[in-house]
Amino acid sequence: MATQPPNTIYTSSPGSPPGKRPLVKKVEPFFFNPTLKLAALRMAIFASAAVLGTAIALFVPLQDLDTTIYIAVLPVTLHCVNLLCYRSAFKVRFMIRLLDLLLLIAEIALFIRFNGTFFPSSFDPTSLIVFFVATWCLIAVLLFLLICRVAAIVRHKGRNLFKPFNFLEDSQRIKGIPVHGLPAAYSMLFGRSIWRVQFIGEGLIVRLLRGSIAGIFIAALIGYGVLSLIVKPVQETALTPVKESRGQGLPFDEIKDLEPQSWNFVFTRPIPSGENTTGILSVETFHQAVNVTALWEGEELSDGPSCLHSSEEQPLMGGDDNAFNFQIIHVQCIPKSNGSFLSDFLPDVLVEVDYGALSMTPNVLKGLRGNVIGIYVGFTTDLDFLTGRSSMITLPPSAHYLAGVRLSLRRLLKRPALSGFGMFEGTNSFSAAEVQSIVPDPLVALDPPAFNTSANFATFRLFVSHDTGEVRIVQDSREESVLGGFSALGGLWTFLGGIFAMFFGTSLMKIFFDSKPLSIFGIAQQMEKDAIARAYLRAYPNIRQELNLPPSQRGVMTMLQDHMIDVALFQEAIDETQASSKEQEWATSGYDVEKLGMATSAVTTPGVEEVHAQHQMPENRQ
Repeated sequence: MATQPPNTIYTSSPGSPPGKRPLVKKVEPFFFNPTLKLAALRMAIFASAAVLGTAIALFVPLQDLDTTIYIAVLPVTLHCVNLLCYRSAFKVRFMIRLLDLLLLIAEIALFIRFNGTFFPSSFDPTSLIVFFVATWCLIAVLLFLLICRVAAIVRHKGRNLFKPFNFLEDSQRIKGIPVHGLPAAYSMLFGRSIWRVQFIGEGLIVRLLRGSIAGIFIAALIGYGVLSLIVKPVQETALTPVKESRGQGLPFDEIKDLEPQSWNFVFTRPIPSGENTTGILSVETFHQAVNVTALWEGEELSDGPSCLHSSEEQPLMGGDDNAFNFQIIHVQCIPKSNGSFLSDFLPDVLVEVDYGALSMTPNVLKGLRGNVIGIYVGFTTDLDFLTGRSSMITLPPSAHYLAGVRLSLRRLLKRPALSGFGMFEGTNSFSAAEVQSIVPDPLVALDPPAFNTSANFATFRLFVSHDTGEVRIVQDSREESVLGGFSALGGLWTFLGGIFAMFFGTSLMKIFFDSKPLSIFGIAQQMEKDAIARAYLRAYPNIRQELNLPPSQRGVMTMLQDHMIDVALFQEAIDETQASSKEQEWATSGYDVEKLGMATSAVTTPGVEEVHAQHQMPENRQ
């Protein structure tokens, strides 16, 4: 008569070591790992809720067909959650694998269709940033779940395409979890694991309090993580903090990389939106109405380098609203080639603007914004820096100004978006013109013939002042970054975890992930776990006996294994050895191994996953 397979196996015999597995078998645990799949499904649920909530807030009332369709397909992302069966978690009898695969592909395609070309601006509201991040997290998670489904189909060579979909079927077979008697699906997703017994003899009140506080702590960590890792770094890309340094001069490394300083002016002329710029409003007319003269000390005007108008036509510059665009021209004053100080090789400059040539009305009480010329002053030829990083000076008709200018340094991040990760914080340096004061020009009254004082003219005289004070260096910096967010999140995790462990004697990792504090192996060793397990079982042969002691012989070592030390790598190797031996024994005894199922379904591994149906405390072990 054939020997019946036992319910639970205790053995002290060494058995044959597990054979070396091929590469395909080594990567199988990644695609069929129930922890990874359940974590991905949980992330999909939370991301779906975030996408749905923010989408409703952003797009309601619906304004176009695309938005309507988009809102309509969002609930499809929850189909994995809704299709649950009470008898077997995540097993849906009326949905075959092929249909589930097609639904998942359609779901991913819809999200990529609606979001593939959408990237929010750092100036967008927080809800839109969360919507974007949650959407792409959802796409990534769904792609992982799709790969897992394809891997399951390939593993069965397509024979399961028309069978009922079961989310954890292949994971059960690999991990040795019995197919029958699984907990309800909602328990596997959102778990009773935080409520279960962690210590022998503890009461219900303690378990309820511990689970509730653990849930609150994890929710706080998730919320803080979203803000610190995503929202704040993105928002800071729009509003970048700056730090200011001061010194008696510029460091040599800064000077050698700087563009040679020269007077550069960008003049802006407001044009109402939609107005034609040809004819009398052309760029040539603007150039003719603006005159910039270099005033070299001790020389005739014709002796020193002059100021040149740029012949390159510049595009219109948008304003801060839709009322005006701005026509711009660029003028550069060529410096001398020698001089020890900035004031030695840069002249004084006289700017004259003829409003009459521009057909702009000087005598207006209201609407002056559309009837004045703006001036950007700088020491660099980079027009984007001039117009984007310096302040505009308005020169109204009949105004005659005098201003002293000093040199300062401005450092801008080379890659503002990448700097949000906490790395790639290299900067570009620019010479900036710091206007110290703007006063009425006294020479207009003292020497009237030197200036055109008609109502249609305006003048602006500038000079480089001798300033023995400190040089200002203003640099972009990051206070919020992804790397800094991880640091802050780790600090909060340590703080909350320490409080939790002090009160409840266990860690948050143990409550949620059944992770034990001590392990001699890391992730890298998992890739070679078979060879490592064989070597350790040869070097320490008593491991088999100590891990499979009968209940009457269990003591401190078993207690440490249950609560402190992770021995899953050895336990899996022993289970595989025992399963292989039992399969051979049943096969020689006349049993059909395929009908019996995997022999490992009778062998339990303490503390492998929260989905393990027979994970119990020591007093409940058989």
